[in-house]
Parts: sequence; C-alpha cells; structure tokens
Amino acid sequence: MLRDIMEMTVPGFIVRRVLDSAPPIALNFVWKLSDRHRATVSACNRLCVICRRFRPAKAKEEAHQLNDLGCIIMQWVLGIAATVLCTVVSAIFIRRHITHVINPLAQTISMRCAIALGLSSVLFLAKMALDTNVSLQFQALQVAVEATAASVDSIVLVSAYFLVIVQLGGTERAIDILAKHPPQHYTLPPTPAFDSPRDDDASTQDYDQVRHARATYVAIRRVVLWFAFVHPTLVTLGAIHDVAVRNDSSDNNNPTDTAIRVVLALCNLGATVLAVLTWVKLVKAFDADIAPKFKLKGKGVIVLGYLLLRCGQWGVYEACVSPVHRHQYGWFWTLCLIQLAILTVGFSRVFAPSTFHAMSHGRPALGRVWDVFQHPVPPCRTLHDTLATEFAGGASTKQIHESSVEY
Repeated sequence: MLRDIMEMTVPGFIVRRVLDSAPPIALNFVWKLSDRHRATVSACNRLCVICRRFRPAKAKEEAHQLNDLGCIIMQWVLGIAATVLCTVVSAIFIRRHITHVINPLAQTISMRCAIALGLSSVLFLAKMALDTNVSLQFQALQVAVEATAASVDSIVLVSAYFLVIVQLGGTERAIDILAKHPPQHYTLPPTPAFDSPRDDDASTQDYDQVRHARATYVAIRRVVLWFAFVHPTLVTLGAIHDVAVRNDSSDNNNPTDTAIRVVLALCNLGATVLAVLTWVKLVKAFDADIAPKFKLKGKGVIVLGYLLLRCGQWGVYEACVSPVHRHQYGWFWTLCLIQLAILTVGFSRVFAPSTFHAMSHGRPALGRVWDVFQHPVPPCRTLHDTLATEFAGGASTKQIHESSVEY
C-alpha cells in the first residue's frame, strides 16, 4: 500500500528509486545515524532527569551556605557591638573617676580594672578573628594575644585583693580582723614553750589567734600571687603548643598532642578554681568589717564572674576543642563578649566613686600596676583621720581610727 502510494507521487517515486538503487552499505550508514540520534536523545533525556534530581540538593546546599553566612555575620555584629559597649562603658567609668576624686588610691586601682575589662573585650574579638587564620604571622600574634589576656587576668585579681586590704586599713588591721573572727572549725593549738607570748600580750589564746590569723592572711596572699604567676605561664605554653599542632600537618589527631593540651588546660582550671575559692573566702572573712557602702559582695561577684569567664570558661574551651577545629566555634567568642559586656555594666555600678571612703592619700600613677604587689599594705588614713589629727592637738591616728572611723 505504502509502496503504491510512493510510486503514485513524483517525490515518492524518486525516493523509492533512490532507495532501491542505493547500495546496502549506504542504507546501513543511514540507519546507524538514526540509531545514534536516538541514543543521543536518550542520553540527553537521562541527563535532564539527573539534573532535575540533583537540583533540590544543590538548592539545599546553597541555602545552607546562606544560613552559615548569616550566622557568621550575626556573630560578628554581636561581637563588635559587645566590644564597643565594653569600651564605651569603661571610658565613661574612667571619666567619672577622674572628675570625682574621693579616694585617689582606690579609684586608680578601679580605673586599672576598667581598662582591663575594655582590653579584655578587644582581646576576645581578636581571638575570634585569629581563630580563622592559619598563617604563621597570625599564629604568632595569637600567642601574644593569649599571653596578654592572661597577664590582664592576673592584674585584675591582685588589684581586687589589694583594694580590699586597702579598704580594711592595711595588712595589720586585716590580721586583727581575722584574729577576732577565727574559723569555727579551727581549734587553737597549744603555744610552744620556746615561742611563748611576751609579757604585754593579753593571753596565750589571743597570741595563738593572731598567729593563726597571720598565717591565714599569708596563705591567701600566697595563693593570689601564685595564680598571678602560674596562670599566664600555662596559657602561654598552651598557645605555643596550639601553634605547633596547627603547623604539624602530619597528624591532626595525635594522642600525645591532645594529652598535652588537656593537661595544660586542666592545670589552668585547677589554678582558677583555687583562686576562686580563695577570693570567696576573702570576701566572707571581711564582709562584716567593711562599711555597706563599699559593696564588697557586689565587687566580689563581679571579680568572681570575671575569673570564671576569662579563666574558667576559656580553659574549658581550650581543653575540649582541638586547634584545627576552632574556626567552627565563632559563636563561643560572641557569647563570651556578651557576658563580658554584662559584667562591665555591673562593674561600673559597684565600683562607682561613691562606694569609697574619702582618703587624703595621693593619687598613684595609672601605669604603675606593680604597686599592688607591695607587702605589707600600709595603713591608709582617711580624710576624717587627717582632719581629726590636725584638730585633736596631736592625738594618735590609731586612737581616732579605733574610736570614730568605720571601715
């Protein structure tokens, strides 16, 4: 039927004659071309199907990338905002203490602590930025940042300790207070014969109490100084070890490197816990003998929170997170900066100029941070002491202090 139709039309007749006269090789070539065309079309169809299948996965991956980028931007925005808040609050605090001088010595120490808080926020932000860089120059800078931060922590604790002793009236009065309020669990030991009290002592019991109080004071001071030396050393060693681990590309999961990192971090945490317990003991021992306007408990909470944040929380992070994976934890530093901003605002309230007694002591230099390490702490005369001595006809400062000055 089809053949008859093709022969009835001129074009069909020509096609038919061409096909009949064509050799078999040419016909096979034509059929192969058609087969290849069909195979090409089939392959294209399969590729389209595959593309349709993987298009949602690609879109999902792009969505994840956008979410990660949004999280990173949010982390940096919050971190920079918290850093700006800390520095601004610290600057306002320093401005207030410069314009309202009541107690030059205590206010200078407070301004140093405010500078330390502002510097800590900048160091947190620098640590957040340096964790994402692996070049040798940035790693050396990271060691310097961590060593500086640890030194600032030590200065804050020693300064807070010195400030409390100054507010009490010096080392000797602090020992007298400890002797009047010995721990309840303490049993007075017998006085040795070769160390008997002098004739002018009230009793052997009073002598033993003073001896124990002096030992307690020395132990508290020794822990504070020990932390001030050990904490920066451990942090610096840990930072150097982290740089060595990052540069060693042979094995990022070396058990020896992990053990060294964890041991250094645990030693740092142990030193922090000991310093925190000592600080709590100091606040409890002297809280009843310092005027409420000083807000010793409030100051104690701020210093305690600072130690737990800068030393404890940072130490846990160093122990748990490997150096090669820290670029994934930018949110940790953002959280630390937010907490530090809260502590800075609280610090500006409990360390206000109105919380200190008026003293006639001269203002020390702001950069002489080593003066807080002096021992014993000399008795500081309040402004009331100075005026009373001048108008009392040479009466002793000690008598006026015991009768009329409240610390």
